[in-house]
Amino acid sequence: MQRGKNKDLWLLTAVLLAGSATLSWDDVAQAGNEPQKKAEATSEATDGAHTAQAQPAAAKAVTVEDLPEHPVTIGTGTKDFVIDPIPRAEMGRVLPPSDLEKMEGFEYPYDPERDAVTRGRRVAPEVDFPLQNGFTSLQSLVNEIMIGLRSGDPKHLDRLCINSDEFKKICWPEFPQSRPAPQVPVDEAYFFLDRNQVGGIAKGMGLYKGLDLHAVRVHFDPGVKRYRNFNLYDGMTIYAKTEDEKAPPVEIKFVNTIIERNGLFKVYTYKD
Repeated sequence: MQRGKNKDLWLLTAVLLAGSATLSWDDVAQAGNEPQKKAEATSEATDGAHTAQAQPAAAKAVTVEDLPEHPVTIGTGTKDFVIDPIPRAEMGRVLPPSDLEKMEGFEYPYDPERDAVTRGRRVAPEVDFPLQNGFTSLQSLVNEIMIGLRSGDPKHLDRLCINSDEFKKICWPEFPQSRPAPQVPVDEAYFFLDRNQVGGIAKGMGLYKGLDLHAVRVHFDPGVKRYRNFNLYDGMTIYAKTEDEKAPPVEIKFVNTIIERNGLFKVYTYKD
């Protein structure tokens, strides 16, 4: 797909990236998900070549069960910090037909990996790159989040997030939107993730800056998404108490997604 020929398609991808609070990527690459249009008689030779190229990859359909999964090591917490049972979140879905089909002259790009969208992840190799300065438990990470809020220090919260190298080397290769057809530049994908982090930190500071809050429980909904090299824990709610034991817990929801790799935890994204 040439950027100039399908500019509207690329822009739609960018808009969806920007609008995804968790950047879960299920909704982003709609353009490559629908089947390609049937070839016209004049282009049968070209489409035939594409079909021939795709046959080796299509010889055996890849399912989630065929793919290695990263182990879940989050634990259940302690008596002072409860981690609710974490459900397994749905990954991927079949997207409805795109309005782009109605555009004059629009053609879907050749996309032999489009099944990654319905599966929710690409077939990716194992990577050898650590989460840098990650925390050895979810409780330790959440405690650092609370320290950042109590101290009113946005830079403290920012340091808890994954960085550009971690996103590009660990996460991006497994997301369906990294496949060739959508042509989403990895730098721009990280730009939108970073904007979510900045906006979410600002929201958290606006709501909880300087409050004497201490986390006692966390809950995840929809839950964990398991990839080969990492896990994403989506929809986190932190329940925090004040010194007033009679007051109900405060529900903190601006920390949206946690990433875990090899027993180390960091913030994947905040929610603005």
